[in-house]
Amino acid sequence: MHQGQGERRADKINKMAEAKDTPIIEATDIWKSFDSGGTLFNALRGITLRIAKGELVAIMGASGSGKSTFMNILGCLDRPSKGKYFFNGTDTTLKNNNELALMRRNNFGFVFQSYNLLPRTSTYENVELPLLYQGLKFGRAKRREMVLTALKQVGLEDKMSNKTNQLSGGQQQRVAIARALVNNPILIFADEPTGNLDTRTSFEIMTILQNLNAQGTTIVLVTHENDIADFAKRKVVFRDGKIISDIASVNVKDAAEELHKLPVQEDINVIP
Repeated sequence: MHQGQGERRADKINKMAEAKDTPIIEATDIWKSFDSGGTLFNALRGITLRIAKGELVAIMGASGSGKSTFMNILGCLDRPSKGKYFFNGTDTTLKNNNELALMRRNNFGFVFQSYNLLPRTSTYENVELPLLYQGLKFGRAKRREMVLTALKQVGLEDKMSNKTNQLSGGQQQRVAIARALVNNPILIFADEPTGNLDTRTSFEIMTILQNLNAQGTTIVLVTHENDIADFAKRKVVFRDGKIISDIASVNVKDAAEELHKLPVQEDINVIP
């Protein structure tokens, strides 16, 4: 092998190694300020955080601690007042609104506490929506294949014709997760995804998220519930717009196992 070829190969290997080590999220000295009746309110005060590819991170804190504000910045739904945010090595603060929209469409999936499903539409139509935003990229047959794959991942392939008002809260959240993952995102943001759900359904949702994480999807989970944060690999705690704790979980709980431990629910609709 010629020396030039060897140098090029070594350079390629080094670049691949650097790309592997690049954090998917790198936020440095992030501030977010709001004008509140003539008074400047700092919702975030100098947040610095790195998240590696493949992590499942729980961001915790009381209401008003800044955790959801920070997630909106990480999801490119909002911009920091000051600081730098790199996604996968790209400086998002240099992007215009259209470029940020493309970044969200091509890389992110979002799951919210309120589900944000379209009313009076079917499960299938809700999950298909992100694919329609891709224009002519996917034909009808390919879209159907991708929607069915996503619905199977959340166990709702038999509900694809049901309208949203015909689904339980847990089923609606599963639809929201299917919609978030139908584009095969590399990063999912979940903001209080179990906040409106009972314990059993919450553990079912966390089982889905843990399975997605095991397949390589990075997940950032905002929650105020300690039992939900116990399913994350890392816990980052916010208070008054600052990080006060950032700890890797030693014993990560398995949501499927915890679900199995719950007592069997009796069917309250059965008439003796």
